[in-house]
Amino acid sequence: MKNLLNIFLSLLLLILVGCNGPSQKEYDRLKNENNKLKSELEECKFGSEKLLNEAKYYYEQKNYSNAMVQLNLLLEKHPSSKEAKVAIQLLENVESAIKAETLALEAKIKKEQEEKDRNINKALSNLVAKYNEFSDATFYRDKSSPAYVNRNGFFLTFNHSGKKGSSTPSNIYLEIQYYADDWLFINSYQFSIDGKNYSLYPTKVEKDNGDGGMIWEWCSENLNYNKDAFEIVKAVINSKIAKIRFNGSQYYNDKIISSSEKAALKNVLLAFEALGGKLNY
Repeated sequence: MKNLLNIFLSLLLLILVGCNGPSQKEYDRLKNENNKLKSELEECKFGSEKLLNEAKYYYEQKNYSNAMVQLNLLLEKHPSSKEAKVAIQLLENVESAIKAETLALEAKIKKEQEEKDRNINKALSNLVAKYNEFSDATFYRDKSSPAYVNRNGFFLTFNHSGKKGSSTPSNIYLEIQYYADDWLFINSYQFSIDGKNYSLYPTKVEKDNGDGGMIWEWCSENLNYNKDAFEIVKAVINSKIAKIRFNGSQYYNDKIISSSEKAALKNVLLAFEALGGKLNY
């Protein structure tokens, strides 16, 4: 129809630019033909039957927003048509469907949030949270993990800014503590996990000593920037037997990673993820 109209208008233009121009009668005839073609084109694009059929199609496809557009257009352009009566009823059905979808979506979001809250509460129930007002951060560790460096430890911690649950944690740390009566001067760690060997080279090992001749050597590795440490943590969590060797400058010390330490690793990792924390890989 568009092509026909374009051809007609082109012919009209040729006539108009002719030497003598069209007569008034010819001009009126051409104008009427042009208006008729425009009307046919309009009916082709926005006819009541076409709009209703499109609305029904969108409704069947559950595309209710597009169905509503077509129905409102039909009622605007053809309010007295027989299709308009059908459109009014169909519009009510569309509005009911949209309302039902909205309620279902709200119920789904509420259920997902309740499930998320339950998971967070369950995960945090195994942890100790401590808020530091000076750094405005909350620090988490498993209840079984050492709060102070007065014993050996292999555990996870994480923190987030603000008070409990007020933000998403961004980093999670593997803490390895060595507590004894003599220095090792630790430079690396080796792991034997279900017969498979792993090595970990710490970014930095801190050292301290106290009364009674006891010494501490410890490191803190950010799992977001140390994939090897993360792989070791995962392997330990899923292991039957896991051992760690503290390698010093001259001597070493071996220790079995206990089942409670494995459970603590898992608890902290689950809580970190439940609060929205993510690793870089």
